[in-house]
Amino acid sequence: MKRFVGLISVLALSSAAAVACQDEDAPRVAPATKPDAGPSNAQKLDAEAPGDAGDARDATDATDATDAPSDDAGPPIAFQPNPGRFAMLMGTSANRHKSELTVVSFATVDYVGRYPSTSIDTVPFASGKKAFLAQRDLGQVLVMDSAAPWQARATLTLTGGNDVSAIAANDNTRAFVTRLSSNTVLAFDTVLGENTGGIDLSPYSAAADTDGIVGASAAVFDSATKRLYVLLNRVLQAETPARDDARECLPTGGAIVAIDTNTNTVVDLNGAAAGEAIQLKGASPQALSADFVHGRLLVVQNGCWIDNGTPHDPDGAVDDWAGARQARGVEEINLAAATTSWLYQSAGTLGLFGLIYADATHALLNVDGSWHPWSPTETTLGPFIPSFPKAPLYDGIGHVIGLADAPTSLDTTLLKVVSYDVRTGAMRTVIPTEPFVGPRPSTELLVTSAVVR
Repeated sequence: MKRFVGLISVLALSSAAAVACQDEDAPRVAPATKPDAGPSNAQKLDAEAPGDAGDARDATDATDATDAPSDDAGPPIAFQPNPGRFAMLMGTSANRHKSELTVVSFATVDYVGRYPSTSIDTVPFASGKKAFLAQRDLGQVLVMDSAAPWQARATLTLTGGNDVSAIAANDNTRAFVTRLSSNTVLAFDTVLGENTGGIDLSPYSAAADTDGIVGASAAVFDSATKRLYVLLNRVLQAETPARDDARECLPTGGAIVAIDTNTNTVVDLNGAAAGEAIQLKGASPQALSADFVHGRLLVVQNGCWIDNGTPHDPDGAVDDWAGARQARGVEEINLAAATTSWLYQSAGTLGLFGLIYADATHALLNVDGSWHPWSPTETTLGPFIPSFPKAPLYDGIGHVIGLADAPTSLDTTLLKVVSYDVRTGAMRTVIPTEPFVGPRPSTELLVTSAVVR
């Protein structure tokens, strides 16, 4: 049976100082996603297709595959158990019109709770020791119990757009929602589930982006400065992208804006320059990671193409769009200096879709669905890893957690939870049993997520 999996999320709800959440001062990861592959925060990967493991590679980088050493014979716990941490897995079966949240406890290293739903577009988010489920097709956000994140405690009804791209909470009872189709960042009370206002980002749209939509596609919260950093993709929302999801080059690319969450006002990030936003060099941003320890943000830029007059056939056998891509790579934003620079660039036609950032010398970059090891101090990528976990996310303590096939004697394939050591490449089974009960059996399964640890 063919299975499709997307993203797995690691949710940290611990009060321990070592916990680094999506909104706190340590490196984090934004989910890898192709925008035309379903919901904006979801990814469908064919569990049986070799391309899922990375047989497509960037010709400008290493071309030999590196197998991850397997250590399934060792202890099943591949990470240090932590009683305050959970992993949230949201499995959705569109053809069965149901979904299911499965929660993994890092204390028991087992599944501890489930939340079934009739929604078929639900994405989990976690921030500020709070957990959320954005039920986008139902137009609502559920605030989950921090100690038992499979239980809903409050409901926020969305207005003015349901396509939630990020939810970030500050240190008290407020959280903020960004949406791709709305220029307003919603603020809401996480106890009552009530809308408490909004921040208008319309002034930061680009003149060449004629739809007037800023495309707030990701956000991270810095607990030290109480600032919410929002990534604006500023692309034409109705444009049909190339097969690598590149868009036509515009005079201006994406931007970063910051919101003071104490006052709900936009902060001037760029000093003496005009406006308040930091303008980015790249185009078609895909993911945002924060490394507040080193005072920087990292943005994965998928790049753009120059129109050469060739008829566009994104589904054709030959990529007949314009040649080498521009403004594609990983861009670093120095927050203190308000400057940007390239850490990695690519002119190839394979898209860049995600980044797993562990530390200053260990990261992984998603190239057309294939994961490559990369040191942010280097300008080239390592060879792709064919056995890399499906739906990968970083657990914050040296391991990528993801899903792998678990074949059965009935000629079907279930899933299991595995981990990959970012330093040694060792692969281990974390939980050998299938995480989902409600959405199965299904010929198609999406797992949506947010990144937090």
